[in-house]
Amino acid sequence: KGGVFLPRTRIERLEDLWFVGNLEDHAAPGKVFAVRGTTGQVEWDRVVPGLEAITMHKHKVIAAAYGASKTKRHLTALDARTGRLLWRTGLEG
Repeated sequence: KGGVFLPRTRIERLEDLWFVGNLEDHAAPGKVFAVRGTTGQVEWDRVVPGLEAITMHKHKVIAAAYGASKTKRHLTALDARTGRLLWRTGLEG
């Protein structure tokens, strides 16, 4: 009640970690969160400019940014357990 709703990505899960991203808007940057299912504690969070979607692949959180700005079109892979950046690649088109 009285809070601010931020549009979000789908929710993904790996064991006891749940992953969700808030979509970038004028009030907040796009960010991916890893939340511990048993406690609700945020384990890590990472800013992903232009975030649009997330998915899981082999213990990686893949974050996609494919908005209108060509400078923001990229895929970012984060280690699901630590949030460490594994790789980032630009998308053309």
